[in-house]
Amino acid sequence: MLSVAGHGSAAPDPVPDDPCHVFQQMGEDAGLATRTVVALLQDIQGFIWIGTLDGLFRFDGVHVTRFDEDAGLPSSYILQIEEGPDGTIWVLTHAGAARSEGQGFVAVGAGEMGDQDARQPQRIAVDASRNAYVASSRGLLRIGSDGGGTRTWTQADGLPEKGVEAVHVAVDGWVWFSSGGRVGALDPSSGNIEMLPASAGVPEHNTVQAIMSDGQGRLWVRTDDHLVRREPGTSVFVHDDEGLPPASIYGMPALARDGGILVPTDCGLFFKSDGGWKSVTQDDGLPSNAVFSVLEDHEGALWLGFGGVGLVRWPGRRQWSAWTTDQGLPDNTVWQSARDPEGRLWVGTSNGVAVWDHERRSWRVLTEEDGIAGPGVWQMAVGQDGRMWTISRMGELTRYDSRTLEPEKVPVPGVDDGRMARLTAGPDRTLWVSSYEHLFTVRLHEGQMIFEPVEFPPEVSGCTKIVSVAPDGVVWTGGVAGLARFDGVAWKHFSKKDGLRLNQLDFMVAPSGSEVWFVYPDLVGVAHLRLVDGQPQIKHFGTAQGLPSNTVYSLGLDAMGRLWAGGNAGLAVMDGDGPMRVFNRNDGLIWDDLSSHSFLAEPDGSFFVGTSQGLAHFTPSGEAVSEKAPNVVITSATLGGQERIGDEDVDVGYDERTFVVKYSGLTFRDPTAVRFRYRLVGLEEEYQETALREQRYPTLPAGSYRFDVLCRSASGIWSDRPAVFEFVVRPAWWGAWWTRVCAVLLLCIAVTGVVWLRTRKLEADRRRLEAAVDERSTELARANKELEEMSYTDALTGTRNRRYFMTVIPDEIARVMRMYDDRTEDESDRNRDLVFYIVDIDWFKKVNDEYGHKAGDRVLSEVARRINSALRQSDLLVRWGGEEFLIVCRDSEPSEGSGVARRILDAVGSEPFDLGGGGKLVRSCSVGWAAFPWFSTAPDVVSFETVIELADKALYMAKESGRDRAVGVLPLAREPRAGEPASWLARPLGELENRHVRLVRDLGPTVRASAPRT
Repeated sequence: MLSVAGHGSAAPDPVPDDPCHVFQQMGEDAGLATRTVVALLQDIQGFIWIGTLDGLFRFDGVHVTRFDEDAGLPSSYILQIEEGPDGTIWVLTHAGAARSEGQGFVAVGAGEMGDQDARQPQRIAVDASRNAYVASSRGLLRIGSDGGGTRTWTQADGLPEKGVEAVHVAVDGWVWFSSGGRVGALDPSSGNIEMLPASAGVPEHNTVQAIMSDGQGRLWVRTDDHLVRREPGTSVFVHDDEGLPPASIYGMPALARDGGILVPTDCGLFFKSDGGWKSVTQDDGLPSNAVFSVLEDHEGALWLGFGGVGLVRWPGRRQWSAWTTDQGLPDNTVWQSARDPEGRLWVGTSNGVAVWDHERRSWRVLTEEDGIAGPGVWQMAVGQDGRMWTISRMGELTRYDSRTLEPEKVPVPGVDDGRMARLTAGPDRTLWVSSYEHLFTVRLHEGQMIFEPVEFPPEVSGCTKIVSVAPDGVVWTGGVAGLARFDGVAWKHFSKKDGLRLNQLDFMVAPSGSEVWFVYPDLVGVAHLRLVDGQPQIKHFGTAQGLPSNTVYSLGLDAMGRLWAGGNAGLAVMDGDGPMRVFNRNDGLIWDDLSSHSFLAEPDGSFFVGTSQGLAHFTPSGEAVSEKAPNVVITSATLGGQERIGDEDVDVGYDERTFVVKYSGLTFRDPTAVRFRYRLVGLEEEYQETALREQRYPTLPAGSYRFDVLCRSASGIWSDRPAVFEFVVRPAWWGAWWTRVCAVLLLCIAVTGVVWLRTRKLEADRRRLEAAVDERSTELARANKELEEMSYTDALTGTRNRRYFMTVIPDEIARVMRMYDDRTEDESDRNRDLVFYIVDIDWFKKVNDEYGHKAGDRVLSEVARRINSALRQSDLLVRWGGEEFLIVCRDSEPSEGSGVARRILDAVGSEPFDLGGGGKLVRSCSVGWAAFPWFSTAPDVVSFETVIELADKALYMAKESGRDRAVGVLPLAREPRAGEPASWLARPLGELENRHVRLVRDLGPTVRASAPRT
């Protein structure tokens, strides 16, 4: 895995001031956008806990779980969140404290804590023995690990005043607190209190907001107006708050992973950088300056909570920054950047060039109106004259005065229209100006820059549009006729016959005279050619090798010699033979669409790269950045509708055999790209892969089961170990072992008795006995067959179950694939597909809640009967789970799928249901459907499991659109495009409509009846 560290000891060239950053709004869909977030915590498992003035929330990157008084909290007004060493969550609210227990919380210390002041944010701390210390208006309170065993230290024990303002447990176990504006410490082993003298340096007449200690033994104290620290081995606090605003009501500092301190204020977030305080405010992209809470998560991103505007995630704080038109660039589309001999940064854009003046700390902008040839600056390089040269996208050259920066248009001699294609500089600053037909070097001769044509053999013609000069001076060129190499003496040509996929190349970069990286125009990733004993060895890299996309626009080598490849999905670094590390907006990159030729490596290991939304800058963080395996957690497991998470030795009856499990992958970098593998051992041995975070298994047969689930992060790294949930479903009485043993014993006794009696009779009687035994054997075989049939049938509705579906679907898929494999030109293309329908009863839970489960069972059975009446005998109806049914229409045509969906809607919703006792109720259903194969010309590209996922998404779209309707999803094209469907499958169908898929919508009878007549 990639290790990012500083490189080189040379002083870096100046970097422009006041960059912008990428901030991601979190939890908008879950109602967090307008919350006031006053406390943040990431627990051991990886969940983010969010404390607001209106509830406590747990966030897994996609789903938010809310806790309030109904979950056991004393109040929804949250003040602070802490975690004990055993993972117990302690919460301080305006009305008291609580700790997590099971799926909720229990109040602790009731009646002993006194009033809680929202203006003092650090009021609870937990030690290694799981004791909680609370700063209360009555003193320093200790609550035992079990919620009992309380003790309170008061003025009688040495407190200067009655109340305690803040409390903190240090790494060594000592409990630091403040009382009356003074700081003291409690020795937990003796119970003795020691107050620091006034001469210790804690500001007088200031309320202590928070006390913190880091791993190096430094002690920090945050007061209303100041921040002081005490170094290890000293006894006096020193001020460390020059330029730091006063504390806000809620803002409690936090420690970063590197030991630095993060201070939220009403003027933005403050942290130490280069020995001083640096701030991030609304001017840098924050939604508000009122930062109330801050947290650095396990992946290195900062989470910031605000007053009234929710929560944002700041990825790449130590690595990524950017500049756009808001910071002074003439255009956001950045094509290239370069350094001139004075160390000034030049940035070429679609609307001219910008030069950073470090002395004036501003950008100097030059456009076509100032004399630049062409509206945009495509490439730039420093020539042997020490001046910056640029070339427009139309191939027009400009050079600039080193002192005044005045531009001068430069014609290319011998070229009629004066236009060339590319501009490249060699290691000796020789400029190479190139096109398909021409190749020039531009060198300094007797004070003048001279254009010298470069001769090349006929087979190289067409290979000279793009040029890359290796550090050893070897020249690599490419174009529409392949790849060429020039060592100063002879040319060597490479084409498809040497292993290239195409003869046309778009751009390249050469690490040495024996190797070159290049990209084709048909967007199939990156290629690498290496000469071994003079013979080319070519490797190709694409999404299968870890690239985020096969669309690659930019290549560059950093100071450590690593290749960076950028396209339309971010930037990937190819570091040896290990997995590629990918950076995108989820890591802090300003935009995922990279520009050609835009990579500028700096000697210290950093680099600039251009995007279509600004200039990005990457800085090695100075510490190892290692992609960790994500943690996966099972958040809910219900059997028969009862939650079983936390139960030991789960053993349920046969009537509780419906299993529903939910799980979370605790990685917050692009949660939509997270994938899961799951299996239910005892029913299935092979893992299934999905983007869904919930699985349902209705009507499981009796047996022992283990559900395993693994998680893959957006970077492609799988969990080290699965999350596991084990349970047992007991058999029904007629399937219990003792029933079967008794039946066998009775049968044996009966047979033995009959044999003993009949052996005393004549031969005719013995023949009758043999006939009787044969008859009983036949009955036993028939009984076993009936038992097998029952295991494949849903007992309530009489439809087939999921186990039967998993048994027959492989043969159905194989049959369809054979029909596609065996077709001839004379055979029809119709009625060969499988169409999957997922049907869900609308508002079914209200039937059980209002009329009882018996009425719900009647509705379920009648729905199954009505659906069956709308289907052919060859179609398969499966009870998929709860109130959901799966339909498999064999030998069908996707274009006719809408008709079946309408028949289902009408069959279910046209007539009321008889609830018994004279009661009737109208219920409709929602339908989602999709056909297999997805692509008729490539039937094996998309699996039937993926098609079922698409049908499930269509079902949810139907329900979100108002219910009593059907949504079908079909491909826009018969043939797949590159990357389909993996590149878009995890996105909502609404975003994919008319881009990747076509949606077919049909209304049910109740909706049609209420629609206005036209």
